[in-house]
Amino acid sequence: MKRVFIICGEKSGDFQGSYLVKAMKALNDDIEFYAIGGNSLKEAGAKILINSTSWGCIGIIEGIKKFPIIYPVLKNIKDILIEKSPDLVILIDFRFFNLKVAKIAKQLKIPVIYYFSPVSWAGKGGKKLRDLASYADLSLLTFPFAIEDYKNANVKFEYIGHPTIEIINKWVCKQKSVSPMISGRNIICLLPGSREKEINLILPVFLKACEMIKEKLDEAIFVILLSDKTMWKNVLARLKNIKISVYISDKDHFNIMRMCDLMILASGSATVEGACLLKPMIVGYKVSFLTKILIRMLINVKYISIPNIIMDKEIIPEFKQESLTPENIAREALSILFSLDRKKEMKNNLSMVNNYLNGENSLSKAAKLINDFLLN
Repeated sequence: MKRVFIICGEKSGDFQGSYLVKAMKALNDDIEFYAIGGNSLKEAGAKILINSTSWGCIGIIEGIKKFPIIYPVLKNIKDILIEKSPDLVILIDFRFFNLKVAKIAKQLKIPVIYYFSPVSWAGKGGKKLRDLASYADLSLLTFPFAIEDYKNANVKFEYIGHPTIEIINKWVCKQKSVSPMISGRNIICLLPGSREKEINLILPVFLKACEMIKEKLDEAIFVILLSDKTMWKNVLARLKNIKISVYISDKDHFNIMRMCDLMILASGSATVEGACLLKPMIVGYKVSFLTKILIRMLINVKYISIPNIIMDKEIIPEFKQESLTPENIAREALSILFSLDRKKEMKNNLSMVNNYLNGENSLSKAAKLINDFLLN
């Protein structure tokens, strides 16, 4: 029996990793999976050694605060790899940690495949791609705009497209009914992110905007989608002084997203999910003041959401930092909900994003590439 060790650092990686495990098991059930991950990987059949789903953070200062949690694991990762002696290590995103793991695995002569391998949203990739070329036996690239950077850095890679498209298309095909929890017109989904800091900074703005939307559109229905149950306490505390009714769900995400008329969300992987479902979206994002200053000093990006970055224009409204206000969110939301032309234009643009990501069979392709690597 082959032994595979998967490492991810936050909830989105845990989610993607779980579907990869399922796809690999469909090809070869003679694999034992260990993981540094979370509940999704556990439910898919991996044995979780360390839960890492709280490691995710936004910004440099926030990352420093996570250091006391993450560093002891990195310090012990060599011993863990020696003890488990895997035939393959699969790294998922989370490059600041995982590139260091890749180096250690290389020293131990353990093969490394990087799933959702690092891309640069500003610049050519620099050191991280040089490290990737040195330490990873194969990188599975999900964004086509990085192909030339990978070639120039001599990274061994395969472009597979974005697996979320296959995950959602197969899931939607199997779901003929709609969620019994909510029904009606002008359903608005709020996705404030999967990290505590995002909830604290972004959700209050979204909720105040919903109050303003409700004043103009009484039939509007609001649903907060959470990545898991651990977020309930913080979210409920934010709802205490809200004057409108809001549903909360930590499951049935794609079904509810498929039903909704508009998504208001934090920038991140959920924007790809919304694009796959061709849902009109508004993106908002905010980090702490000090992190904002450091980011502006280090990088310069025009857009924060993946669909806008891909199209190199604002096809979905973005509001960040000072522009992230309830008034701006509410104004855009009402404009979209009342305009068939805006909805149509947004869906047409999101359809082009889907075509660009080319992910119809990317999960299946990734599973086959990894399985073939294990068998050779």
